[in-house]
Amino acid sequence: MADLARLTRAAMVSALKADGVLTALVPPTRIYGPEPPALPAWPWAYVASPLSTPVRASCMVGARCSVTLHGFAKGPGDDAASAIGAA
Repeated sequence: MADLARLTRAAMVSALKADGVLTALVPPTRIYGPEPPALPAWPWAYVASPLSTPVRASCMVGARCSVTLHGFAKGPGDDAASAIGAA
């Protein structure tokens, strides 16, 4: 069976790199999976590993998933980082 967390994360990173609103704030080359470089150039963002909680019912088996996108930017206050989160 495929590693769904890895595939989901890879698809999310690809989608975020193609998102014009986000890439106006963070260059696509600075959007990473769960292991960003040791000293990334600012601003940058990364997708954390997805978390899933099994959901079972009499007619289905599934999961409820959540993913966190972390955004980092420098500047006075946190407006630049908040803009990444809003994007």
